[in-house]
Amino acid sequence: MYSSSLGYETEIGNSYYNSQSQETRPYALVYKGPGVNEACHDNTVEALSRLINNSVVKGYDSSYVESGQVPNGSVLFIPGGHALDLDSGLGERGFSAIKNGLDNGVYGGYFGTCAGAIAACAYYNINGQSYPSTGYFPELEVAAELLPATTPLKLERMGYTGDGYSANEFHGLRAASPSFEIMPENETTQVVAKYLDAESERYKAAVVVDSGRYVLAGHHWEIPQDFSYGGFPDSKGKDLIYSSQAEQDRLTCYLCQYLGLDPKNPQ
Repeated sequence: MYSSSLGYETEIGNSYYNSQSQETRPYALVYKGPGVNEACHDNTVEALSRLINNSVVKGYDSSYVESGQVPNGSVLFIPGGHALDLDSGLGERGFSAIKNGLDNGVYGGYFGTCAGAIAACAYYNINGQSYPSTGYFPELEVAAELLPATTPLKLERMGYTGDGYSANEFHGLRAASPSFEIMPENETTQVVAKYLDAESERYKAAVVVDSGRYVLAGHHWEIPQDFSYGGFPDSKGKDLIYSSQAEQDRLTCYLCQYLGLDPKNPQ
């Protein structure tokens, strides 16, 4: 039987939709399927279970996405991995179900990280070449630019505090990750955090939000600072774009709160 205990990490089961949960809060549904890196999925589940009061459902696969049955306007988390494999894994049926769910309020929000964020963009750029992304979210007029691992960056908050934040020094990304460019005609997407690129001395959007229902995060907010990177795809070492784990958690809590979830430490 599916457990609806708040904050408990649960594996979704066959009896899920038949259960009569008394919980009124939305769920955090963490997708797992082709294109999602297992470490990204597992660390997303662990981080959310630690930081929010909502129930966290792990192993939420394409069969549940396509069913269109989601309790309480829950938020769908698409972790990092490989965007093209995500597209083939979820496919038109899966992404169309997500888009329809967002449009009619079945899904309360979409939180894409790295590859999950690229999948929601209109375009992505690699080495100056532009490619169409999945194309399932045409209202998100945002392009993703893939930054190679070890790109020296600082991270600065923007949208949720009066004071900006940056680490004391530049550090390389732990894995290839996207930044975002908001298209000129786009009037709804807002930048919440930005990178400062040490090489180009240019700012690049690191986290963007849109319409109260989309969060696109380029960096791996879910990976703890003491995580061992053995076997993590494309890993070139540990980045420290935050000054502390507490700072990392603050941004995560803000983004969850933006999508209507209930953080243990509201921002």
